[in-house]
Amino acid sequence: MLLLYLPAIRETLGYAYIDDGLALFSWGATLALALWASAGARSRRALIIAGMLAGGAAGTKIFGGVLALLLGLYLLLVRRDWGASLTYAIATMAFGSWWYVRSAILSGDPIHPMGGNIFGYFLWNAADLLNQQQAHESYVVDRNLLYLWPALQTSGALIWGLAFLSGIYAKRENTGIQIFYGVFVIYFLFWFFVTRVERYLAPVFAVASFLPAYFIYRAALSRLLGALTSARAWLGNPHLPAALSLVVLLPAAAYLYMKVEYAMATWSETLEKRTGYTLFEQANKLSPTFGHRLVQVGFENDIYFFDGTVIGDWFGLARYSTMMTCSINFAHSADFCQMMPPLKLIKLMKGVNSRMLVVNTKRVTIDVSEYEKYFDLSKETEDGLLLTLR
Repeated sequence: MLLLYLPAIRETLGYAYIDDGLALFSWGATLALALWASAGARSRRALIIAGMLAGGAAGTKIFGGVLALLLGLYLLLVRRDWGASLTYAIATMAFGSWWYVRSAILSGDPIHPMGGNIFGYFLWNAADLLNQQQAHESYVVDRNLLYLWPALQTSGALIWGLAFLSGIYAKRENTGIQIFYGVFVIYFLFWFFVTRVERYLAPVFAVASFLPAYFIYRAALSRLLGALTSARAWLGNPHLPAALSLVVLLPAAAYLYMKVEYAMATWSETLEKRTGYTLFEQANKLSPTFGHRLVQVGFENDIYFFDGTVIGDWFGLARYSTMMTCSINFAHSADFCQMMPPLKLIKLMKGVNSRMLVVNTKRVTIDVSEYEKYFDLSKETEDGLLLTLR
């Protein structure tokens, strides 16, 4: 429940599944290593699984590689187990290196685009990297530990304050909790000093949500449950928690099933209300005439509604900075943006072989009267418009 409560997850469900996948890989790797370390007999299979999942995290996003490195450093520096470190490293590299190898082959930069100033630029240029850095800086109030609580508050994760307190129960004999706690604290501090973008906390979403529950259990519930089980032995039956979980979850599952059933029945109406959807649907209808390549500005989260190729994003070859001017240069923080004059945009569109343009007028100002000298207004909604080149 704490995990699903996080704004960073609730706000990205529907289009940023990559971050949730990263969170799952990271949790699986951390849990597998904790089980390996807590077991009386070390299981090489558990270690290999930890490496496979850590490789999955590293191959998903660079921040997954940070998590994978933390787990490897635990084996190397804390456990000082060279054999386990080697096994883990081989499994991690086997499952996590392919994306970086692919990036190196295609772009010359294994960590594209972040290594552009070292390996050379490919899709991103120096301005893109600078704008990304400035965008990250806009999240930062002050890289001072005194601002740790405001950082949690901004991330919508105040409950994680209890995760820090759970360290008082990370006793030497509880190796698994020590691993959870160490991974959470070290990664969170890395995030705090390097970037404060909420979704970059994905590698510790799960463990940071587990630790507050563990703290509440140890601080309050364990003694109560201990007293109850000593007075009523049947309360200690291990099947009871499963039965109680079913009592709680089955009604919730029934409610959600009915909700989903209704949502599926009204799916078309729901999509119609989504920003940009009707514009992209109209573009699909026009694509036999105007081609299957569409330039868009401001609807980057809706690109999958178009059945062809969508061109345009904050960074890359078709970056927004070539299509509009903003009062502030870095992504997502512009106070005012104005579309380029139509002739300049027509040149760009011809360069990418596109004859259709979608603009989010809630985010970008466009001089429609000027554009209508060269474009036909094929669709207009309260959120934007679809233009087709004559």
